[in-house]
Amino acid sequence: FSTATTSRAILDNPGTPASVAAWRIFLGGTGIGLYVFFKYGRAKMLYLLRLPVVWLLGTFTFVFQLAMFYAAPKIGVAVSALIAIGTSSFLAGLFSFIFGFGKPTKIWAISTVIAVFGLALLTGFNGEIEVSGILAALSAGLIAALFVVLSVKTIRTEKADGVLVNGVVSIKVVDGSVI
Repeated sequence: FSTATTSRAILDNPGTPASVAAWRIFLGGTGIGLYVFFKYGRAKMLYLLRLPVVWLLGTFTFVFQLAMFYAAPKIGVAVSALIAIGTSSFLAGLFSFIFGFGKPTKIWAISTVIAVFGLALLTGFNGEIEVSGILAALSAGLIAALFVVLSVKTIRTEKADGVLVNGVVSIKVVDGSVI
């Protein structure tokens, strides 16, 4: 959540959220795409690339990057990561229930509360907050939760390896067709 946003925050000329997101996706996606190609082969990749959910997951990947790179300079890296991680944990449990993966457990609820509280203690805050930054971080959390739940659903439905599914999503983003 925050390694790339921290790097962008300390650079003198970091570029726009879109350009940083595009380069990050291009470099990371190319690497994982090559790995998946050599490990799983072309046929499995082509099959998954045709699925509409892969296009949706690819879009989520890019929009998540935009949201985080927009939020960080507005409200700070730590606060934006706190908001995104806190909401994504909660929403992933909620979406898992909605998508039929089962009812969230008490352990999930307790773990989520402890994690958010711990992040809040680690982060602290001493400044003003811009509403647009908060909304962007909330959007990133929402997108991350949907990405995780839909990825798991795709992995289960297609009986595919998680690395393969996420690698194909990366390829879809790198080729630019979801943007």
